[in-house]
Amino acid sequence: NTKTYDGTTSAASTPTVSGLLSGDTVTGLTETYDTSNAGTGKTLSVSAYTINDGNGGGNYTVSKVTNTTGAITKATATVTLSNLTPTYTGSALTPTAATTPANLGVTWTNAPQMNAGSYSVTATINDPNYQGSATGTFTISKATASIALSNLTQSYTGSALTPGATTTPSSLGVTWTNAPQTNAGSYSVTATINDTNYQGSVTGTFTISKANATVTLSNLTQTYAGIPLFPIATTAPSGLAIAWTNAPQTNVGSYSVTAAVTDANYQGSAAGTFVINKTPLRVTANNASRAYGVANPVFTGTLVTVLNNDGITATYKTTAVATSLPGTYPITPVVADPNGRLANYTL
Repeated sequence: NTKTYDGTTSAASTPTVSGLLSGDTVTGLTETYDTSNAGTGKTLSVSAYTINDGNGGGNYTVSKVTNTTGAITKATATVTLSNLTPTYTGSALTPTAATTPANLGVTWTNAPQMNAGSYSVTATINDPNYQGSATGTFTISKATASIALSNLTQSYTGSALTPGATTTPSSLGVTWTNAPQTNAGSYSVTATINDTNYQGSVTGTFTISKANATVTLSNLTQTYAGIPLFPIATTAPSGLAIAWTNAPQTNVGSYSVTAAVTDANYQGSAAGTFVINKTPLRVTANNASRAYGVANPVFTGTLVTVLNNDGITATYKTTAVATSLPGTYPITPVVADPNGRLANYTL
């Protein structure tokens, strides 16, 4: 005798009778068994009965065989899962399971879970009289963490540089996009949380400013050479490129000059007065003679230290004429300056 649990307290069945003779019958005979809870081995109880033997009764010896094969199988209950997508909290999390009938006990497989991720979970009815289960995907999403960027302005050091990143909660891993950087410049950088249970990111501008370099000027006094002249600029660190303001200069004079570092990673400058002094120019007339009465002789001389095709020339004149009396007369150099360069010389 088997039935499904339905909440009743007993169930009836028809017993089997053997040993009756000559068409005798039994009336009022039933059997019952406890159905208040599911289970097996239910004892069957035989009710009162009457033997109708047609001969005044008392003709049978009756034995009642009580068997224990009654069984109540568990009824099927339904399980509905909810709250399958919570957010990480740092505590163990379990989905919600609602049963029909309500408030039945549930046993979980693969739940609770703590860390963010996706899990296949099963809720199984744990009740004496009901059975059933439901399976679903339990997804714990990462919690949102905040990131505060710092040290976004640094100076060039020659080494790779990275801003600072502080997370809330603290000490979470961070992955950088477009950092570290080495050279001076401005960079858009992003810090992204790298953690099993947290997510978040922040973007900022990371600026590496040029480091300061020193510039030392020397050779600020030179002599006119007929070509463009520069002072000397020495940098520390050494070998940095320099851009000059108001240099080079060619002509004699006093000039305010500036040497500025032109480098991707360094800055610095120095100013000074650059003086170009005149160079000596010497003109020497050669001694010469001519006979009395000779007109317009050409006299010669030497022009020394004319530079770079400045075009300065000299002629040599005397006060003597063809009719001058024999005697000694001075020869005087006459300098020609067609390009206006004589100001650069001490004559």
